[in-house]
Amino acid sequence: MAGTAIDGRTGSSGHTETVGSASETGSEANATPASNAASTSKAAGEPKAGESKATGDAKATGDAKASGDAKEGGDAKAFEKAQGDYLSGFFSSYYGLVNLLSALLQALLVARLLTRLGIRRSLFIMPLVVLGGWFSLLLFTNVAVVRVAKTAENSLDYSLNNTLRHALFLPTSRASKYKAKAAIDTFVVRMGDVIAGLGIVFLMVEVLDLGVQAFAAMNVALAAVWLLLAARAGRLHDKLVEDKARGPKGSDGPEVAAEGHGAA
Repeated sequence: MAGTAIDGRTGSSGHTETVGSASETGSEANATPASNAASTSKAAGEPKAGESKATGDAKATGDAKASGDAKEGGDAKAFEKAQGDYLSGFFSSYYGLVNLLSALLQALLVARLLTRLGIRRSLFIMPLVVLGGWFSLLLFTNVAVVRVAKTAENSLDYSLNNTLRHALFLPTSRASKYKAKAAIDTFVVRMGDVIAGLGIVFLMVEVLDLGVQAFAAMNVALAAVWLLLAARAGRLHDKLVEDKARGPKGSDGPEVAAEGHGAA
């Protein structure tokens, strides 16, 4: 009985120890996945030091680039605004001065020039001014010279030259006054603007890529040709005046008188 009891205690104790060991082993097995999950979660949630630095550098680079682009965009807008303000002020003062000088020349000087010099000599005034202005620009290329030259040129064009252009038709025939002059004032003048803008300016700027001095040299040459044409126009005008003075009274010129005699 005693041996049986001892064996029974021994068996119970061994069974108990075996169950405890199994329980501890199961606990360790259950604890291992939990600790692995925690480690995985920690690794996923906390980036490494190298990754954090790379992410910070990339963010700083992106912010710097965005800031640089915004600054460049702001500078471009500021430049465009400053350029627009300068051009507006320049052309406003330029055309205001041109209109003022044109009115003063027309009111105070044109009639006196035509009376003292006559039409033939007065025809040389504007081409000489144009020649001097563009020759100065050929030597001294700056905005001030351009402004002075163009102000003088346009002021004379709107006053003296405009009056001379109409005065040249006074001794001509009726057909020249009402047909040829109308065609010149409309079609020929506008075609001249088109040729100057699309032909000469576009060719020299867009195609040949020439600068301001090339324009100045071309205008000096054109002003010299203008002087030759002014001399010829003056001689023709004086001849027509003399022919009309010798013609019959009441006629519009030698052409009209000849037409009247032919019809008779």
